[in-house]
Amino acid sequence: MELTTRQKQDFYRDGYVQIPGVAPRFLVSAAVRAINHSLGQGIRPEDLARFNSQSFCPELQAQPVITDLLNRTPAWSLAESLIGPGDIKPTGAGQIALRFPGYQDPPHPPRPHIDGIYSPTNGVPAGTIQNFTLLVGILLSDVSGSFAGNFTVWPGTHRQYEKYFQE
Repeated sequence: MELTTRQKQDFYRDGYVQIPGVAPRFLVSAAVRAINHSLGQGIRPEDLARFNSQSFCPELQAQPVITDLLNRTPAWSLAESLIGPGDIKPTGAGQIALRFPGYQDPPHPPRPHIDGIYSPTNGVPAGTIQNFTLLVGILLSDVSGSFAGNFTVWPGTHRQYEKYFQE
């Protein structure tokens, strides 16, 4: 499976492309079940800041129930159609990024950040930048409305950051 020319152009312009249904329902359901089981074991309050910055359910990150969402779905060939056949390596782990809605009324707008740059809780060593070529997000639940804990993209900001880093 490959992205269409139009999807590639959209990716180039906006910095993202959305492909509904790329992961089969049975893989998504298995991942949700594993995550819910893990969360059902409880979370220590002192781990929340780190989990929000790195990943919830760290014991699942490298398990096939998570990695198969990319490695064994059309998401893989779609990513290769952007980067090049054979130019990406199978993922060894996935981030489980759970985002919960807040109680604020009106809600706080989302705040952007750049992945791979140090913060006290994200695990990136101070003074380093951990870059990557492509981020693939597999949404495991429907997005029902604004400010509901959704994944957020910032169309076109990759160009602003590109210019900043070139300068």
